[in-house]
Amino acid sequence: MGYDQAAYTESVYEINGIATAVLTAGTGDPLLFLHGAGTVTGFDALLPLAERHRLIVPLHPGFGASADDPAIDSVHDYRRHYLDLCDRLGIERPVVVGQSMGGWIAATFALDHPERVSRLVLAAPVGLRVPGHPIVDLFTIPPQELADYLTAKPEVLAAATPNPPTPEFLADRYRESTSAARVLWGG
Repeated sequence: MGYDQAAYTESVYEINGIATAVLTAGTGDPLLFLHGAGTVTGFDALLPLAERHRLIVPLHPGFGASADDPAIDSVHDYRRHYLDLCDRLGIERPVVVGQSMGGWIAATFALDHPERVSRLVLAAPVGLRVPGHPIVDLFTIPPQELADYLTAKPEVLAAATPNPPTPEFLADRYRESTSAARVLWGG
């Protein structure tokens, strides 16, 4: 489903009845990477982390090869899902890295279960409420300015997006957006 994963081993685990695709690479201390809500074409940029870590990249329910789970409608549901995944994989205290929506999930994971996280790294997390810094309503942003709000380097985002978008890309994006919207807007 649009994810380049040739450098990874892909496994599927049943987590509370939901087939969850998990990409792994490398050896060493476990690093759990929780991706964002946007469609990406692969996770090759993460591979340098596999030189020192057992890199574990689960695809959120409703993303890529993971099954949909309409019951996941909050960041706490995702946190519970990934806690159960770590238990299933026998991982006690991974480094947890979260990007964008994955950063929100990672922060919630660490706040709710600090004993289960060795280190926390957040990359451009969304959803975290910071006093004095309101969350931008992306629906009020003119389309031609949206990329500037989503990334520091719009050209990188543009390079990862087929132009024109393919039907497969649009179908994947719709499916993933639906899953993300349940969490981002609470059901």
